[in-house]
Amino acid sequence: MTTAGSHQQHGHGHGHGHGAYDPSNLLRSDAFYSGVYQEIVDWLEIFPGAPVLEAGSGAGGFTALLAEAVGSAGSVAALDMTPELLQTA
Repeated sequence: MTTAGSHQQHGHGHGHGHGAYDPSNLLRSDAFYSGVYQEIVDWLEIFPGAPVLEAGSGAGGFTALLAEAVGSAGSVAALDMTPELLQTA
């Protein structure tokens, strides 16, 4: 990390893009990880009727499984900092 004035620069290549939003990347990721998402839902032992809060919901792949687990008697509140992601979810 280098410091130039009051601005810190770092170059660890984690790919935080700030360009145009492309939901297709997250939708592909959700499809790829759907089995893992299901394992997490099973591990959490989410029951029908439960209230669930998902922070960082992304495109909603995990949100859909949470909603299925809680059923019509439960509720899932999905939060994300990107409005476009919430619309996709």
